[in-house]
Amino acid sequence: MNIFNMVRFIIVVGMAMLHISSAKAYTCNVSTPSTTLTIPNMVISRDAPIGTKIGSTLSTGALNAYSCTNQAPVMQRQTFGVGALGARGTSINGRNIYLLGDSGVGYTVGLTYKDCDGSSGYIDDSTAGIFNLGPDTYSSCGAYTMLPQPMVLTIFLDFYKVGDLKRGSVAAQGVAAAITKIDNSRTYNSAVVRSSAFTLSSQGCSVSSTVISVPMGTINSSEFTGVGSATGDKSFSIPLNCDASTKVGLSVTGGSAGNSSASNGLINLDSSSSSTVASGIKLQILKDGNPIQLGSFIDIGTVASEGVLSIPLTARYYQSGTPITGGVANGSATFTLRYQ
Repeated sequence: MNIFNMVRFIIVVGMAMLHISSAKAYTCNVSTPSTTLTIPNMVISRDAPIGTKIGSTLSTGALNAYSCTNQAPVMQRQTFGVGALGARGTSINGRNIYLLGDSGVGYTVGLTYKDCDGSSGYIDDSTAGIFNLGPDTYSSCGAYTMLPQPMVLTIFLDFYKVGDLKRGSVAAQGVAAAITKIDNSRTYNSAVVRSSAFTLSSQGCSVSSTVISVPMGTINSSEFTGVGSATGDKSFSIPLNCDASTKVGLSVTGGSAGNSSASNGLINLDSSSSSTVASGIKLQILKDGNPIQLGSFIDIGTVASEGVLSIPLTARYYQSGTPITGGVANGSATFTLRYQ
């Protein structure tokens, strides 16, 4: 019996202690339970590398998150910051990346707090310090008392390409939330910021073949009639697969041997370690029968609908001097595409 009474006594005392410790006079109310951040439709270059920033920083503007009171027994410590709600991805420039579904787009979460000298920063992997709010958060301010009220912050997002793009509609989702921690209690998903739905599209072209060979055949010197004459026209094309509404520009420059005359589209012949190189001739690149201005972009046009686009060009030999001597007459050029 004595043992039973002792156990019962301990249980009763423990319940009394639990009741006393839960009594708190401070309160914190969520002033703005939910805010929607409008995401504009995104158009991303098809060949943009992973990590490319998309568009400009988006901001909620001043957001009244919490309003707290602090009657006795008062809070001993308060921390304020922001947390990310999306699934964790990689990191860019030391900032954590969170995912917008499986769209191939991710975002970073930053915060500016009007108090604490306008403290601002982004969520990263830092977890040090007594005022830290834990993983996937940024702690903007902490104090051994109640922070200035009301608690107003600005949340901002930066967007990045983080994977293969999934074109189409990207669903709305929770992206971030204001967080306050009082003593050892932490609130979750309060003052939530949601992204709006938006449309993701790509713009640009992929090159079907990055190396294009143009067999020029054998040309007799008698086919030339003097400096400025040309012969041996060979048609070829650059095959592309393009997104709709892509405006394509093309620039051509000489390969390893460089340009001979940019205004006339003339390219020097490549040197050879094993054969004699022909002299008195150059390679000339034309579009629509006219020499291409080497090193300058020319407008190819805007793709009306998604699909294959072929850029037709011509290569030929051009007499640049006298006499013409026989030999190998190979040349190379670099094609650069620009998308808008």
